[in-house]
Amino acid sequence: MDMLALARISVSGTRKKPNQPWYSQALKILQRRYRQKDRCWKLSLGEAERVDLKLALNSYKEAFRVAQSDYFTRKISVAVNSSRELFRTVNILTTPLGTPKVENSQDFCNKVAKFFECKVLDIYSSFRLDKKPANLFSGLTKNLYPGVTMNEVPDKPLLLSKFKMPSNEVLCKLLLEDVVCPANSSVRCQRTCRATCEELNQINIPVCTKICTTGCECNEGYIFKTSEKKECVRYDQCQVKCPDLMHYEPCPPNPHATCEKPEETSSTPQRCDPWCVCNKGYVYRSNQDRTCVPKEKCP
Repeated sequence: MDMLALARISVSGTRKKPNQPWYSQALKILQRRYRQKDRCWKLSLGEAERVDLKLALNSYKEAFRVAQSDYFTRKISVAVNSSRELFRTVNILTTPLGTPKVENSQDFCNKVAKFFECKVLDIYSSFRLDKKPANLFSGLTKNLYPGVTMNEVPDKPLLLSKFKMPSNEVLCKLLLEDVVCPANSSVRCQRTCRATCEELNQINIPVCTKICTTGCECNEGYIFKTSEKKECVRYDQCQVKCPDLMHYEPCPPNPHATCEKPEETSSTPQRCDPWCVCNKGYVYRSNQDRTCVPKEKCP
């Protein structure tokens, strides 16, 4: 007998029940069915049982793919008027598990634009255009069809070579144009800490990271008043009250001096982050413990 006929059918990635919103009761039933077929095949090693297992496994994988596709299709349709949710959903689809988030908002936007570019090209390769372009893509149709006027209806399928996507810059603008930011703010990388007046009064907060999440962020020299009330105010309107042995600095050195590294850097930070810092002759005990201690008393 051909040994390939007895070779185990790959079931990798199907054993563990995924904790995902699209994993329905119907998928659970299909998973149990292929597992039963798998056990039967192990006992008999017969050709009929092998075929049954293969059919059951293929049915489960196809149902899983369809359920996942339908779920994200609905998510994207619902998020069409929310740029932030749209970006987040596409990021889930295009970023492998375990990889860091996009650090640059323009790179993130380019990735989203590329995702939809591929989707649109797939659509255009699968159907025949029988309506006017203006009725299909509204504002996106301008300059997409070289040589085809808006009043023409092509009498044959359009070749992909004649389909021209707008630039990523144009798509990024379209994806972000529905975002309405409050006064003195704009769409940019959002701060991960010290983003509100409230947080300026908090000393022991996590170190700011470089992960970029695109959204409304106050312009230079402004900060959100509270996390709930997205109103941008000037830093001097925050009325920051510093603890003992500390004072307020509108543009302190970064990184701050600590017992481990008692010398402050003289370089000017790319962006000023006003905060309470230690008085002269004092340093932070550590980056985790923002208690000010005299330099000579550092351990």
